[in-house]
Amino acid sequence: MPSVTFTPTAARGTVVRGYILVETFNPDTASGDQALQLLRESADRFGAAVLIATHSAEAASIADTRLRRSAIVVLMLASALLGGQLLHTRLEASVAFYLPFFLAGFLLCDLYVTRRDWKPSWVWDVAALGGWPLVWYLSPGWSHVLLPFVIVLLYLGAFRGRLFSAVFSHPIVTDIGGMCYSLYLFHFLIISAVCRVSKPVHIGHDFWAYYLLQAVLVLPVVLILCGVFFLLVERPCMDRDWPRKLRNRWFVSAPAPVASAIGK
Repeated sequence: MPSVTFTPTAARGTVVRGYILVETFNPDTASGDQALQLLRESADRFGAAVLIATHSAEAASIADTRLRRSAIVVLMLASALLGGQLLHTRLEASVAFYLPFFLAGFLLCDLYVTRRDWKPSWVWDVAALGGWPLVWYLSPGWSHVLLPFVIVLLYLGAFRGRLFSAVFSHPIVTDIGGMCYSLYLFHFLIISAVCRVSKPVHIGHDFWAYYLLQAVLVLPVVLILCGVFFLLVERPCMDRDWPRKLRNRWFVSAPAPVASAIGK
């Protein structure tokens, strides 16, 4: 097979051409000079995101541990600041906007894979307790910049804290976490369907009482249906040989029994 060289310039050109096609066939887009200026600005922003993504791959291959982690942190910050420029644009729905969260995963994996002796400590519990409120109460302007770093802190608290490690390693939590992709795929559809029936059910006029009641009615249905899908579809498909096994089970006939020589 011919080798394919990935360069930021080539990637940027591909992204920009695709974006131009989207804008061209959008009936609500601006026209003339305004459209051209919009395309130029979008191309520059996404081009910067492509460069950061490319350097992220390079940073992950750095042998020196401190240098590698420092590079990832710098790229996290740079991509987070860039993401602020993508707000209220088409690129807000792209990978470029969420790049700092992917890099947070890079950093967390690096820390976990190269760990030596992570002894549980109450210090990490205290740090996690301080970090959880930030998930909900960071202002919109700062959340995109700080939240990736907060997420890394919370994961480290779950790995290295005494209290949070015990909570997040509980079988109920790990079982639900194991079927997270099934939950991701179907939770919205199930919630929408169940709420059509449960929405009129309420006690009093307090919002939080109504919210708690709906959670009690909806969440068990979500967990049960997604759990069934996980057991019947997702978990069997985790086996890389599942297509062959399924084919052998359903489409390959069993060999005819060999007659016993004694029976003859």
